[in-house]
Amino acid sequence: MYDFIIVGNGIAGVSCINELVLSINEKFEDTKCESNSKCSPESKLPYKFRILFVINNASIKFVRNTILHGKYIKTFNIEFRKLKKMNDTASELAEIFGWNTNNVKVEVKIGKLIDIEPNEKFITVKNYKLTTDENNVDKLYYNYLSLCTGSIPKKLDVETKVDGTNPEIIDNYLVYIKDVDSIYNLKKRISSCERVVLIGNGAICAMMVEKIKNCEIVWINKDRDVLVANFLDELTSEYFYNTIKKDLHTPLKNTSFKCIPTITEQVFQKNTYENCSVGDNWPEGVQLIGSNKSRKLHLLFNETLQNVHVGTFVSDNDKPKRLKITLLDTVIYADLAIIAIGVVPNNNYVYTKLGKPKLSVNSKDGGILVNESFQTSHPKVFAAGDVVSLDWKNCQIPKNYVHIRLWSTAQSMAQVAAKSMLYHFNQTLLNPALYESFELDFSHHFEMFCHVTTIFDKRLVLLGRFNSQNLNLNNVQIMIRGSIDESSFIKLVILHGVVQGAVLIGTDTHLAETIENLMLNKLDISIYGEDLLDPNIDIEDYFD
Repeated sequence: MYDFIIVGNGIAGVSCINELVLSINEKFEDTKCESNSKCSPESKLPYKFRILFVINNASIKFVRNTILHGKYIKTFNIEFRKLKKMNDTASELAEIFGWNTNNVKVEVKIGKLIDIEPNEKFITVKNYKLTTDENNVDKLYYNYLSLCTGSIPKKLDVETKVDGTNPEIIDNYLVYIKDVDSIYNLKKRISSCERVVLIGNGAICAMMVEKIKNCEIVWINKDRDVLVANFLDELTSEYFYNTIKKDLHTPLKNTSFKCIPTITEQVFQKNTYENCSVGDNWPEGVQLIGSNKSRKLHLLFNETLQNVHVGTFVSDNDKPKRLKITLLDTVIYADLAIIAIGVVPNNNYVYTKLGKPKLSVNSKDGGILVNESFQTSHPKVFAAGDVVSLDWKNCQIPKNYVHIRLWSTAQSMAQVAAKSMLYHFNQTLLNPALYESFELDFSHHFEMFCHVTTIFDKRLVLLGRFNSQNLNLNNVQIMIRGSIDESSFIKLVILHGVVQGAVLIGTDTHLAETIENLMLNKLDISIYGEDLLDPNIDIEDYFD
């Protein structure tokens, strides 16, 4: 039996095991100190902690080079690492993260989690082998389990038609973007494309618009006049729209095509989309280059997708296309569709064959419900990252925190989950007195929402309830500095004189830190009025 099993090789899983090992080494002295008279008896461990790290392939994604620009404002690099020591992966992880392994014994298993039994405290993992043997599985028992299995892309919920004898060829022409492997798959597929359709309206689609070269792009957007709807409202969206409008080509011209019989073709290797999420961190050295002589961008707002038809469509004036995409009043022919319409929790293992969940899940999005300690409905099972939904009934949710599935929040969740597991483990199996001073730092991580990213080559900082989430809009005041033609843009969300949220585009991090301090200290800024964001006044001078 393992003391802890952690499942997941993305940011949440790697952050969880790293925090767990570091916390163990921080709280307990080296087990080799038994012969040292200076070693306090109560700090000795009766044995090494046994930790199993279950990953579904030989790669990990983790945070590097974290720089704090305020209490919560931080930037960091995301590193993808292919593990090389297949026979000694644990020692390789210890080298990467600088672990002291005297207090812990870490083992790594490469395989897919297919089932959990919380009441009996074991998980079932299908071994990582190219085999169809259904018995190629292991039952692994634990004291505490952390599920950090991330998310998978949300699929199109429209009618699809495929010509030919093999319906699976649809995966050749609908590429869902979620993980790093899907980016490499897209790189191969797009090289022969003259026109692609981009479906979705999040940060990944914005990233695609930036990265795709030598290709005509038709960006289908279901929202009305809003870009990157998960981050931006109409006001801030207009700023970004102004940065890309020089690339727009209107109107969209479609040649008349007719459908002809499709020749049988091979299905490319399917992507499971269960690897490390790409987030908004682009894989180094990957370029998406099509076969067109020029790049054109068409942006279609407020559109509804009706159906997708995979076949062979020819015309007298254009090369054959393989996709026919029908909107309410428009038909688009293209070589490929790139889809990024959101994610859903990757937790099929939670359900029985009859579809009944073994852990409590959110009825709306299917996420595993967790409390403020990231404990699930079963006391020995914890979860963190994209796979969870928050169920913080027994605590007061900080006013400036909103939950969005992002890699930055996944890291914070996983760190708290790791410490929570260690706390509960110690309370039941070791000496509770050791952890009298231990406090779950829930409030430290979730006092305020903060996310720093880049969209269309502009630094974007989101703070608190940046889009007035869950605020009484009748009492909300919006304060703006900058215009769509300027290099920077600031939006403050103010309620009863106190800043509740902010959007900063193209500004330095010092200004973001100043606004963060205003929010954390709940300062009443009413007396400053419009002068607060006067471009001729340095806001930082007010609050040195």
